[in-house]
Amino acid sequence: MNVESQAPANGSRIRCVVVQDQVLVLQLLCEALRNLRGLEIVATGTSLADSERLEASRAIDLVILDPVLGDGNGFDLLRRLVAMHPGLRCIVITDSAAINACPPDLADWIVATVGKAEPLATLLAAIEEAVGERGAKPAAAPNGEHVRARLTKREGDVFVHLGRGLANKEIATALGISVQTVETHRKAIAKKLGCNGASLVRLATLATHR
Repeated sequence: MNVESQAPANGSRIRCVVVQDQVLVLQLLCEALRNLRGLEIVATGTSLADSERLEASRAIDLVILDPVLGDGNGFDLLRRLVAMHPGLRCIVITDSAAINACPPDLADWIVATVGKAEPLATLLAAIEEAVGERGAKPAAAPNGEHVRARLTKREGDVFVHLGRGLANKEIATALGISVQTVETHRKAIAKKLGCNGASLVRLATLATHR
C-alpha cells in the first residue's frame, strides 16, 4: 500500500483510495485525480494483497476500484472496506463486460461503473459528481429518534441495522425475517424518508451513530 504524502485532510475533503492492478494506468489515473478540487488520495494499491494492509482506522469516503485484480476479486476488498466504513461510496472501473453488473449486496455502495475504454472525462465526471454531492451535504447528523419516529417498529429495526453497515441478508438473519421482507421494508423506508440506495445508507449511518 502506497500512502500518498499530502497535507492532512480537512473536514470538506473526500478521502479516496484507488485500487488498480495496472501500474501505468494507476499512475495516470492518480495524476488526473490530483487535479480535482476537494479530493485527497490517501492510499493506492495494485493488488488484493496490497489493499489488505489498509488501516481499518483510516477514514475513507470514496473507493475507485478495478474488481479484476491479479490475485483475487476486488469486490471482496470492497466488502471488507464497507464493513469498516459503511458510509463510503465506490466507483468501479472495469474492462470486463461480465462484471459490469455490481453484486447485489454492494448495490448501495457502488454509485457508478465506468468502462476502461470510455474517455477519462467520463470517470472524472462521475467522481466530480460524487465529490460535489458530498460537499453539498450538511455536516450535522440527523436526529436518529426523530427519523425513526416516522417509521414502524420493524422499519426502525431495519433502518438501525442499515446504519450499522449490515447487508440485506445479514439484516434478515439478525431480525429473523426473509431477505424479501427486508427489501420490502427498505422500499417503505426509502419512500417515507425520500431517499434510497447509497443516500439511505448514509442517512441511516449518520442517524445511528449520532
